[in-house]
Amino acid sequence: MDWLGGFPQILAATGAKHGLDRFRHDLANDMRRKGLGKMVNLGNDAPPAYNFDGAHHMALEEVITEQGLDAFTQEERHNFKCWPEFPPVLAMLRERYICALFTILSFRIIMDTTRRNGLSWDAVFSCAAIGKYKVLPEAYDTVAQFLQFEPS
Repeated sequence: MDWLGGFPQILAATGAKHGLDRFRHDLANDMRRKGLGKMVNLGNDAPPAYNFDGAHHMALEEVITEQGLDAFTQEERHNFKCWPEFPPVLAMLRERYICALFTILSFRIIMDTTRRNGLSWDAVFSCAAIGKYKVLPEAYDTVAQFLQFEPS
């Protein structure tokens, strides 16, 4: 995901539609930091009570409340884009390598983002399916086993 460029642009464009013009990179960074903070080591002590969608939603709602952005619709709150140069590079890499996505994102976000950006993967692994999230070693070991690779 293009959190550093695309996400602030989406926030700015959406804000402009609603007459809100105070968008800087720090808003997107704050949301990302809050969302990732809710995901790190999720599943370590108990089965996860939520997935990335839940963490993203909680973080976004916190930022919206803190910044007074209640005018954003639900649809406008979930619009992910990848770096524009990534789709052609992924296609070239797939000619020579297995290109598997291993992510904290939910399958729904993966499917929506893959379609929206014209991406194609050899395999997709979501921490949501494993029940252990990055940075827990079990998450990485499980994906390596699925791919029949040594975890090292």
